[in-house]
Amino acid sequence: MCSKCRWDLPERSQPINYIFNPTTRQFAILPPPPDDGQFFDSIQLVFDPSESSCYRVVCTQFFTSELKIYVYSSETNDWKLCVSQESFNFLPVNFADGVSWNDAVRWISPMGNGFSFLLDKKCLETSPRPPLPENWQEQNFRYFGESDGHLHFIGVLAGNQYPDDLNIGIVSPDTSHDQSTDQSIVVYTMERVFSKWFVKYCLHMNAIVMAYPEITEDEDRFVYCHLSTGITLKGDCW
Repeated sequence: MCSKCRWDLPERSQPINYIFNPTTRQFAILPPPPDDGQFFDSIQLVFDPSESSCYRVVCTQFFTSELKIYVYSSETNDWKLCVSQESFNFLPVNFADGVSWNDAVRWISPMGNGFSFLLDKKCLETSPRPPLPENWQEQNFRYFGESDGHLHFIGVLAGNQYPDDLNIGIVSPDTSHDQSTDQSIVVYTMERVFSKWFVKYCLHMNAIVMAYPEITEDEDRFVYCHLSTGITLKGDCW
């Protein structure tokens, strides 16, 4: 899905959304959401070619504490209001960062609190919280997304951490004086049945530096690499 804005035409100031199929090289214009898409926080494509050639688009609107969720279906070619909830507690969630996974759209806050919109049931439900340590803070959070069919919540902790220990609540102490490298990238993975999170990987920053010492030669590049923590996961391999 991609968007295009026509700034030269006031009546078309809202973006025009296109659904593009790279396999057939065909595209379709997505009808504007209700209210011409004004005040919408996000628009999310939900499509699984292994299940159906049809697709759905989820739009969220959070305005003055009221949450509305609209769903567009390629089968019916129209929008439907599925959720309208006043005084909604959004749990400092960024609606622009929704993730489509397992026939639902998921949102989560840096502290691990989140909720899901289930497309089949057309309802919201509270999401399980990752087993974060007691000293977890918002600045530890780095990434929330899907990779190769798996849902991941990724953060950084001081010291060399280990999955088996973190899964039972044991956090290894930070004994190093080098805070920039003696840290661990911790990858939490959600079970397919969406019942709970568990720690699947811990990647030690000092091991990365030892394997690739050149990344510390350029301090700005090292800091960017360390803070962005962009990781692609596939199966059980990095």
